[in-house]
Amino acid sequence: MNNRMLKRILKTFLVFAMIFSFSLNSFAISANAADQKSRITKQVNTYMSALKRYDIKKIRSMQVNKDVYHITDKRLQKYIRKANKENLSYEIKRIKTKGSSATVYMHVRFYSSQGDFENAIEKIVWDYKRSWSGAKFGKELYEWLSWAYDPEDEAMIFEQNIKVSMTKKGNKWMINKMNDDLFFIKDAGLTYFMDDFAKHPKKYI
Repeated sequence: MNNRMLKRILKTFLVFAMIFSFSLNSFAISANAADQKSRITKQVNTYMSALKRYDIKKIRSMQVNKDVYHITDKRLQKYIRKANKENLSYEIKRIKTKGSSATVYMHVRFYSSQGDFENAIEKIVWDYKRSWSGAKFGKELYEWLSWAYDPEDEAMIFEQNIKVSMTKKGNKWMINKMNDDLFFIKDAGLTYFMDDFAKHPKKYI
């Protein structure tokens, strides 16, 4: 075999090796991206399950920002859990990753307590007495919310596209914080309407 033929063979081999190496590298990158999206999906599923259960401890453990305002009244929590368990559903539409950051795009279907709250306040105002304690008010609110609750009323069911930002900490993906959309969904809107009532009672009375 002459030198010219040997050089031609070596050149062909080097080109083939470079192409093969590039293909392997692209495959590795693609496989890693798929693995990260799978991990993100699993975390989001766990997080949304915690929202359904109103498991504040679990929600906090999965967030970078641990500040999660929530309703402490056990009866009202029971109302929220029922509303979320029976109505909260979601679909992950797209996951966008860039380094240690990710954005999850979801379509969420959930129950809004607005109609229940407005009906409950109307009933409570009729019966309200100055001697009522905070516990008594909470008990009355829960009973009237439960009375008004109607998952068959399509006007009470909301659908919305939301974005959830995530950050990779070590090998674990975490939700950055509870944004306004997640905050509303978590409580079926009850915290929002209770705060709004405290600030603007004439809207409800």
